[in-house]
Amino acid sequence: LDTARVSSVFGAPVVESEGRMYPVETRYLGRSQDRIEDRMAAAVKRALREEEGSILAFLPGAGEIRRTAERLQDVGPDVSVAPLFGALSPAEQDAAVSPAPAGTRKVVLSTDIAESALTIEGVRIVIDSGLSRVAEDDAGGFGSRLTTVRASRASVDQRRGRAGRLEPGVCYRLWDEEATRGLAPAPVPEILMSDLSGLVLTLAEWGERDARNLIWMDPPPAGRLKAATDLLRTVHALDEAGQLTPLGSEMSRLPLPPRLAALVASSAGGERALAAEIAALMGERGIGGASSDLRDRLAGFRRDGSPRARVLKAQAKAWGGGTAPSGDVAHLLARAWPDQLARKRAGSQATYLLASGRAASLPETDILAKSDWLVVADLGGAAKEARISLAVPIAEADALAAGGVVSEDRAGFDAKTGRFTARRVKALGAIVLSEAPLLKPSAGVAARAMLEAVREEGFAAIGAADVIEETLCRLRLLEEAGLVGAQALTAEQLVLTADDWLLPLLKRGGAQVPADHKVREALIASFDWPVQEALRKEAPLSLELPSGQSARVDYLDPRAPLVSARAQAFWGCAEHPSIAAGRVPVTVEMLSPGMKPVATTRDLPAFWTGGYRDMAKDMRGRYPKHDWPDDPANAAAHVGKTKKRL
Repeated sequence: LDTARVSSVFGAPVVESEGRMYPVETRYLGRSQDRIEDRMAAAVKRALREEEGSILAFLPGAGEIRRTAERLQDVGPDVSVAPLFGALSPAEQDAAVSPAPAGTRKVVLSTDIAESALTIEGVRIVIDSGLSRVAEDDAGGFGSRLTTVRASRASVDQRRGRAGRLEPGVCYRLWDEEATRGLAPAPVPEILMSDLSGLVLTLAEWGERDARNLIWMDPPPAGRLKAATDLLRTVHALDEAGQLTPLGSEMSRLPLPPRLAALVASSAGGERALAAEIAALMGERGIGGASSDLRDRLAGFRRDGSPRARVLKAQAKAWGGGTAPSGDVAHLLARAWPDQLARKRAGSQATYLLASGRAASLPETDILAKSDWLVVADLGGAAKEARISLAVPIAEADALAAGGVVSEDRAGFDAKTGRFTARRVKALGAIVLSEAPLLKPSAGVAARAMLEAVREEGFAAIGAADVIEETLCRLRLLEEAGLVGAQALTAEQLVLTADDWLLPLLKRGGAQVPADHKVREALIASFDWPVQEALRKEAPLSLELPSGQSARVDYLDPRAPLVSARAQAFWGCAEHPSIAAGRVPVTVEMLSPGMKPVATTRDLPAFWTGGYRDMAKDMRGRYPKHDWPDDPANAAAHVGKTKKRL
């Protein structure tokens, strides 16, 4: 926990109490290609042989804990193995953290729930897998997925400390020592990685349409907020003004991710009961079998008599109103999620294009790959290599009826040539059904084409990558100087919000790529007024030198902020130039009359009395017609004239 930030946000003092920490020896066991459960079980058995005391072993999730426990069934009667993770009952968690009976030892297999909050009596050995489970955004809009990642340096240090709470201890790490240096310093806050549609829905229920009006430890990224808002509009939970609709109000009362909540809330009667079954099934992994066909999974769920399935069926019954399920799965999904309709790509065996614009594939051997049209219920994998993990076939006529086919003009933009290709299309979202060429796109269509190129290739598509990075560097400089609050902006986030700040500029420019300074102006105009003023005054694009000339400030150079000009332009500069209310000195790069760098300094007064003398001696020999005064701090500056012209 960053106590300084907490103190700053809440305006509260920090009270420190340092607990006693015993020394902990660290032993690195190296990595291998074996399953993590096998490696952890082997490490536990080794520690039981080498050391005394109980063991706390960190694994990423409940599945790994269960499988490791199975591999430790032969450790002997004097060793008890106890799982510890959030889904256990309070009684089971209490049993895990209670001390081992006299004469016995305990092995606690835990997620990171035991990283900081718990002290388990008798534990003096920690075994760390070096892995964590974090929530990451599900681009399909079904909530966040848990992904296994390498733990941060802060996390592994915290885990190591568990071995030294009560006495000197030992920490076994299942990786090489060198790998520790490559770990991220701290975990990435979940709000920066997760799907925010549930958060935006909750805020709308409170009557708050702009999350930026709230105080956050880590402000939610603008791009993720926009993506969440767009999704909620797609499923009709929010209107165009961002206000909660009656459907959105009902969705907010369901304990489901927004897409699944919309599926249930938008249905009635037997279809609502069917939607509730689907929502219960999709909200829990490992239920209903492994088929990619949602109909097969639904049938498997209905046959499943396990305790977990019975709980889910009870939930589905409550959400569905108690009526008998009825209706067609494909029609139900297509009506609720038209952007999830997908058509097989021409010439492909199993690759589909979704109406949302995403591409996704099935294994060619999958029975669903025989279908030309699908409604995709769930996606897995990375954004650019998405896999269809759950879907249902749908007839083309039904897909077109549900999806809302439109006729419109579209264009493509080639970033390399700067040319457009325009066409009139009949389409279901991104799925083009037919098209005819156009001579020239309208201004709005051309703007959309450039915006799409920016989404695909970044701001380099319109030649604005440097000006965007320059603006972000200026903003970070002001943040570090304490002149503006944390903006938490990246180029990737600006791409996601480009509809708001860049698209109007592109539309005004017709079919022309905007100039760099226009892009800069549009971006800065999207900031709050105090930030705009701080950028203009405290992180200027140029500085006036003693010679009267204006020198550009380079914020992209590794030595930034950098000002470069002929040495003569700095004569008479007794104080070093700075920006950010005098808190950040600029790097001064002096050029010879031939415009070659000859000196660099961040302290002009010291340079005039030191390094300048050697530079001037060299320059007098190479450029005798130019003046190289003995006292440059008090000499008259100029733009590089020769002595004869002075």
